[in-house]
Amino acid sequence: NLTVARAASGAGLNARAAAGFARADRELDASDRYGYATVLSRLGRDVDAAGEFARVPASSPQAAVAAYQRARSLLRAGQTSTARAALRRVTQTFRRDTNVVAPALFLLADLATDDGRDPDARAGFSAVATRFPTSALAPAALFRAATISYVAGRFDVAARDFDRLVERYPRSADASAARYWAGRAREAAGDRRLEIGQRQLENID
Repeated sequence: NLTVARAASGAGLNARAAAGFARADRELDASDRYGYATVLSRLGRDVDAAGEFARVPASSPQAAVAAYQRARSLLRAGQTSTARAALRRVTQTFRRDTNVVAPALFLLADLATDDGRDPDARAGFSAVATRFPTSALAPAALFRAATISYVAGRFDVAARDFDRLVERYPRSADASAARYWAGRAREAAGDRRLEIGQRQLENID
């Protein structure tokens, strides 16, 4: 059963793989357990997948990514509060693992955006860009942090972050948009300063 499950998983035969892993449950090592959970996730069985990811031993090489994928499965299953707590544990337990902490922080920031907690969202996106500058998520995180500042009317801060994105990641998918919005932010900042100056003059008069 285990041999068939492994082969089926590699061939993309997810239903057959899941059945084989289930029958060989007592024989699964950490790698097989992770493979079983992954197959369940592919089948859309998110609650079951979360349960199997949780059974991956904490001492195994797959522990960090399993913890992150468990949180993702919980989120897809609609268990948002539990998923958020699981993501926070990932950032604390595996704080030196860029492969899981960066996406966990990004996802937490995304959830904060959904909740309307823009300051928390900006802090989370900024943390990804600052702590993990080589992560593939860093340009997108910096762009989102800058966008939040722009929407909040903090145009100087937004322009600075958009410019940082262009400087650090000129070939990223977000660079062109960042150039445009950096110009818009500087323009808006100038208009805001002019408006404030006019009000000050009116108060003097």
